[in-house]
Amino acid sequence: MNIPVKPQCQICREPYEGTFLIGSNDVQWTCKKCGQSNVAILGLDVTTGVQVWIKSSYELSQTKDASMAVILAATAVDCELSFLFSKWTGIAQLPQRGHLLTDEECAEMLREFGGIQDKLKKVTKLLVPEGLQHFVSTTDKWRDVILKDFPELDITCLIKSIDRALFWPRNRILHGGHAATAQQGERCVKVAQICLGIFRDMDYVKRRTLP
Repeated sequence: MNIPVKPQCQICREPYEGTFLIGSNDVQWTCKKCGQSNVAILGLDVTTGVQVWIKSSYELSQTKDASMAVILAATAVDCELSFLFSKWTGIAQLPQRGHLLTDEECAEMLREFGGIQDKLKKVTKLLVPEGLQHFVSTTDKWRDVILKDFPELDITCLIKSIDRALFWPRNRILHGGHAATAQQGERCVKVAQICLGIFRDMDYVKRRTLP
């Protein structure tokens, strides 16, 4: 998958519109205006899930493919959960395994989970023991933004409402063949973005527990 990007030249500030391959750590290009060879290093928080979300947003705003935007928005959240599970389970089990989780080991462990609600519950509890519901409800920043800007999310049953707002529309497209509207695409991209932001902050909390 190619992820759209628009960095600026380090010398003349000319914008570069291009793509990078998903999973890449940097973007390299030669400026057409001044000839400068550029390298833009992607931040540690630009995870695979975030990269997929960027593609989702691009599909919505540029190619006007709302259905693809919905599918990729849900995929972004699923990818981020898998990444966080692999990262923190790998760290926790490193002493007995002697290595971080391989992709195959992670996939095998994730297969034991149920649906997306189960995955949301279990993975977020790896980050904050009280889980997603408690973290959002007790964090002013996220509680306030959800109450103000996300009527599709119920603060009292957040995991269930994320499933309904993001993964049900995806399933209607993939399983029922029902195309998404632009409004549905915009809503799903927005919900995925706040999920990724919450996960990032929970990850920061987890990092602070490391010795």
